[in-house]
This record gives sequence, structure tokens and C-alpha cells, in this order.
Amino acid sequence: MTTKDSGWVPKPGGGWVRAKPTIYDELKDIANEQVESVSKPEKKKSVLEQNIEILKAQGENGDNLAGWYLRAVEKYPELKEVLILQRPEGKIGAFSRSKFSKKNASGRHEIFLDLTAGSEQRYMEDFSHRQESIRLIAERLRIQPEALSPRTFQVWILLHELGHALDHIHTNMTGKEKIKARADEMKTLPIGNGRIEDLRKPEVKEELMKKPNILEVLSEKYRSVITDFRGGKVNDYEDLIRLQEREYKSLPSEVYADDFATSIMLSTKFDPNKTP
Repeated sequence: MTTKDSGWVPKPGGGWVRAKPTIYDELKDIANEQVESVSKPEKKKSVLEQNIEILKAQGENGDNLAGWYLRAVEKYPELKEVLILQRPEGKIGAFSRSKFSKKNASGRHEIFLDLTAGSEQRYMEDFSHRQESIRLIAERLRIQPEALSPRTFQVWILLHELGHALDHIHTNMTGKEKIKARADEMKTLPIGNGRIEDLRKPEVKEELMKKPNILEVLSEKYRSVITDFRGGKVNDYEDLIRLQEREYKSLPSEVYADDFATSIMLSTKFDPNKTP
């Protein structure tokens, strides 16, 4: 038989092979490749690797965030199993979620952050009206409030939320007990469950200021913690918000998270603008 007539060519060492592969040959090759890929599955990334990847993808502050995250994990290895997730696009802020939460889909403790490009600046802008919180954070870091840069502040937010996650890990409460404890904490605030962002809404302000003598009542009740307020009293709505911020930062769960962030950031020569 000849090559021209049958499509076969001599095989080195003897025998014959097809001059051109048939569709059967091509399908066989594909099947063999699939078998090889199944027998050698791609290694699944660890939570630690996923977290480093998402932090580094942030942009200008990415390597910095990843470096401080690794510093925290070095000191508290249990944090390497906490999942860091991106907040829905366009949403600023940060929060932690216990693995016991009904909304939790990963089965792990989680923290949610805005890690899109430019988010460090957006965080700073979002907190521009929370000057009491900025002052208290700067005080912990032993710097002046104006020295709290966007990069520094985003590092603080990351570590603060990791602090909440560490609290979730080491708590002896069940999921329901932890949720109840947090709700009970919030009820102790001057304006109950009032969040700062909600208190800034005109309609909320209007409703609160209708309450009889609200400023005088708060001044009397919190006299010992507002000695630095003008005249030692709650003078106006801005003072009311300032008091709410101060008391929020003194809640046990918030103190735990702040203590954690402080301990990490002051555990080395502090320069949050550089990767440790």
C-alpha cells in the first residue's frame, strides 16, 4: 500500500501510522488530556492564600494591607482560617460575621471590607464626620488625628475587624448567645441602637429632638464622661452624636477589637504606611 492511496506512512522502527490525524485521533487525545487533568487536580488555595490575594488586589494599599494581615496571623495563627471578603460593589464600611450567623454561607468566621481601588480614600471620607472616633483611634496609636492617613486608617479597619473575628473564635457563647450579647450592648448606648450614619439623617434628628429635654437628660446621665464637652454638658445635636460615638467605642466588644488592632500596630516600630 502507498501513502498517496491510503493515507498511511511508514512508522520509524517498523509499521504504519496515519499521515493525518482523524477526528477519532483528536477525540482520543482530548480524552487522554482530561484523564490527566482529573488524575492531577489543581491544588485548592488555602484561606490564607485567598486572603492575601484579595488584599493585594486592593491597589496602592494592597501590599501594605497584606503585610499587616500577615503580622496579625503570625501573632494569632487561628486567624488564618477567617475569610476576608469584598463588600458588594459600591458599599463602604466594614463588618464581621460569625460562622453561626444565619447569613453565613462559608461555614467560617468572616470579615467584609471594601477592597476596591481607592477604597482607602473612601473610608477616610466616610469617617470624616466621625471626628470623635478618629480622635480616639489616633490616641490609641499615639499620633495626632491629622496624622491618621487613609492608608493608616484602612489598616486599622482591617485589624479591628480581625479583632472581632478573634473574639468570635475565642468566645464561649453559642451563636445565639453572642448575637444577643451584642444586641444587649447596643441597647446601653445613649440613643439605644442608633448607628452614627442613621443619626446623621435629617428625619432621625428631627424625631429625636422632639423628645422633651433630651439634651439635659443626657447631660445629667453621662456627666462623668463629658467633662471635656463645652460647659460639661450636651449642648446640641453634634454633642449628642459625639457622646454616642464615645459610648459606642467603650462597648466591651468594641474595646476588644480596638485593643487587638492597637496591639498589632504597636507591636513593631509603627509605620502603617509601610509593609511590616
